[in-house]
Amino acid sequence: MAWLVLLLSWLSFLLPWGWAGLLLGVALGLCGGVLAIATMFKGGVLLGLFQLLLSLLASPVVLLVGMVYFSGLIDDEQLDARDQHHYERQHEHDSTDTLIDVIDLFI
Repeated sequence: MAWLVLLLSWLSFLLPWGWAGLLLGVALGLCGGVLAIATMFKGGVLLGLFQLLLSLLASPVVLLVGMVYFSGLIDDEQLDARDQHHYERQHEHDSTDTLIDVIDLFI
């Protein structure tokens, strides 16, 4: 059961849910750690210790990978929006200049 909770935790870190994914991932990671401790008390000391170590060491790594990946996506989207705005402003001026040139032809 701890494996499933840990995998769900890591998945929530990697999905673009913003703060909801972070909070869900942290909560599931803590639950996975508690379940790993419960596994140790049931007699699976080595398995529980391995799950606990993964919960403590792999979760921050997966979180950082997700943050780096999605910060790159956000930067690309912001750049695309900024380029689109610049393109629209440039063509807005072009159409105004063209209208002025047409009016000048008739005067």
